[in-house]
Amino acid sequence: GPIGNLTPGDEIGNMLFWDGVKWVNVPNGMDGDILTFCGGKPKWTRHGICSPFYIGQFYQGGIVFYIDSTGEHGLIAAPIDQGTAPWGCEGTLVGTQRGYGTGAQNTIAIETVCTTAGTAADICANLVLNGYDDWYLPSAVELHLLYVNQDHVGGFYNGERHYYSSSEYDNMDALDEVFIWPWDSRHNTRKAELGGVRAIRSF
Repeated sequence: GPIGNLTPGDEIGNMLFWDGVKWVNVPNGMDGDILTFCGGKPKWTRHGICSPFYIGQFYQGGIVFYIDSTGEHGLIAAPIDQGTAPWGCEGTLVGTQRGYGTGAQNTIAIETVCTTAGTAADICANLVLNGYDDWYLPSAVELHLLYVNQDHVGGFYNGERHYYSSSEYDNMDALDEVFIWPWDSRHNTRKAELGGVRAIRSF
C-alpha cells in the first residue's frame, strides 16, 4: 500500500513511526533515555518504564524535573524562582544531609534551628503555590538534578546567581549551584550571602 507522506521533524534527532494511517513524529528524549513501546507507540523513557509522567510536564503545582526508576514518583520544581535570600544560621551546624530524598527533612531541620524569618528554607517551607503547601528547599543532590534538567523547567535567573541547596558544607557555608555555568557549577557559599531560591516538592 502507499507509504504516505513523511512528516517533517521540528528539531534535530526526531524519529518517525507509522501509526497505521500516517507517519508521526516521536518527540526527542534526553541523553541516557531508552526508546520504549508504551501503549503500542514508541516513547523515550528514563528507565525503560512506561510512565504517565515526563520531564517538563506541568503537574501538581509545578514542573516535573526528575522521575525515579519506578516511573511513579519524582520531583517537581516551582515554575518560577522565589527570589533571593540568605541560607541563614551562619556559624551554626544544623546537621543537614546531601542525598536524594533529604531536602524535605533538611528544610524542617533548618526551620527548627534557624528561627529567623526569610531564609531560603523558610521561604520554601511557607510557600503556598498553585494549591500546594508542601514545598521545600532541595538537597544538594536534588538541586543538581534540577540543574541538569533546567532547560525543561525554565524561569531561572539569566545571569551569575548561585542557587542554594538545603545542604550545608560546614557551619559557615552552604552548598549551592550556579545554573548558568556549563561546568564547575557546584560550590559552597557563606550562609549569610544572598542566593537564589527555587522550591521543589515530591510526588
